[in-house]
Amino acid sequence: MFKDFDVVIPEERFGKYSVDFLLAEEWLAIEVDGSYWHSVNKTDYKARDQYLLKRFNLPVVRLSEEELNNQEGVG
Repeated sequence: MFKDFDVVIPEERFGKYSVDFLLAEEWLAIEVDGSYWHSVNKTDYKARDQYLLKRFNLPVVRLSEEELNNQEGVG
């Protein structure tokens, strides 16, 4: 999935939050929303993403588990 990016950092912390992946040279966070985790975790993701953007100028792209599963074998 990240083969076209030079610097990919997993689980990078920003204040009280961490992001699943940081594309460092692009300064872009990737969050993978797994169906199980998000059914039991009650985090306000919209507020969290706005905090990351406002405080660290870090945009967040969210991908669902379903989207990733549909990409297997592509590219």
